[in-house]
Amino acid sequence: MIVMRTLKGWTGIKELNGNKIEGNCLSHQVVLTEAKTNPEQLKMLNDWLRSYRLTNCLVETTVSVIS
Repeated sequence: MIVMRTLKGWTGIKELNGNKIEGNCLSHQVVLTEAKTNPEQLKMLNDWLRSYRLTNCLVETTVSVIS
């Protein structure tokens, strides 16, 4: 699980079904309620999360455990 803290309304889906989402009160809600069953909403969610480019932020490391 990745938890990301941002300002409310700072990032997210910009528009859904013709309604502005990002930067208004709707951005505080779960707006992609049908992402599990709606391919269009799933793509929007995927595109939004990939925009963070988390693979550039995460570094694989090896940790030695001394016992």
